[in-house]
Amino acid sequence: MKQKKQAANAKNKLTRVLILFFLIVAAAIFFKSPLAEIKVIQVEGNLIAGKQEILNKAGLVAGDSFFAFRAGAAENRIEEIPGVKSANVKRSFPGNITLEISEYRLAAYQVVNGKAEMVLEDGHVLPMNDLSTWLDRPILSNWSNYEKLKLELCKVLAELSYEQVADLSEIMPAPTKAYPDKIKIYTRSSFEVVTTVSKLKGKLPYLANVVNDLKEAGQMSGRITMLEANSSQPFIPNSQQ
Repeated sequence: MKQKKQAANAKNKLTRVLILFFLIVAAAIFFKSPLAEIKVIQVEGNLIAGKQEILNKAGLVAGDSFFAFRAGAAENRIEEIPGVKSANVKRSFPGNITLEISEYRLAAYQVVNGKAEMVLEDGHVLPMNDLSTWLDRPILSNWSNYEKLKLELCKVLAELSYEQVADLSEIMPAPTKAYPDKIKIYTRSSFEVVTTVSKLKGKLPYLANVVNDLKEAGQMSGRITMLEANSSQPFIPNSQQ
């Protein structure tokens, strides 16, 4: 009886060893098969960072192991790219990798030494790419001595819709003791707007209506003040206001 039990145990042990052996062989065959390779790598959500730059940072190419790479490490490397806020690597079997990119929003652009540069919501400045839509954002001029205020302005501009900034051509700092965050905005509709960074988000939705009302009244250009209250006046030659 004891011998039969020992024989049964030995048989079961042998069976488990054989199963384990075949599983190891099957796994080895699988991981070397095309099914375990990356077939397609998609990049989504990027407008500022180039696709090839993202792929280079991720360190992924078609034909690499689908399972061997570390997604977290790839995400960290992608997030080193200027302008990239976050990255998410998603696997979809068999062989599909999607790199989901979240970028800092574009706030404005500036021109330095004749070259246009993008200014992002976090203050980063990047070379201009070939997307003409960036030109629909305002130019920032004379901000070299007001970096902190410039960053506050960029955060506000990035939150505004295209319709709200479409008429804004150029923005310059104009601080005073009473309004240390005061700015001047030059519009494509030929008006100069005086307001502050802190009031910009609340005042700008009304600017288009103010401009339309002035033009309907025959005032085709001038200065619009949007501080505690809104007011306007035609341009005065040689005025220092």
